[in-house]
Amino acid sequence: MCERYVTIADLEDFKKQLIADMKDAEVKLHEQKGNMLLVPVYHKWIHNTYARKPFDTPFQEMFGSPLRHKIWDGVRKVTCHVVGVNTVSQIPNSRAKMALEFADKLCEFIYEYMKKHGGVDNG
Repeated sequence: MCERYVTIADLEDFKKQLIADMKDAEVKLHEQKGNMLLVPVYHKWIHNTYARKPFDTPFQEMFGSPLRHKIWDGVRKVTCHVVGVNTVSQIPNSRAKMALEFADKLCEFIYEYMKKHGGVDNG
């Protein structure tokens, strides 16, 4: 039987690997949280999966299904650019509140503007 002892070098290698794994997990967690950042605005204006009537949202009533999702893509992109990033997952925690407020106000502006001007002509 061959006995193997753990050396200091083994422990140092293990420590380095553990730290690297933890940093990787932290990045993945931040990306998951980042992707979820604008979900409250999405549920309010586009598609509320938690409501009794999931399709009973302002944008569903005004724009219908395909168009409301295209509008949401535009809202996300504009919000990201205003915050200074390329994707929602890159929005730093320090700018998360600003991003949420901006996205909500942009959706509100789109809705109010379209309501004032007669909505979408689907004909």
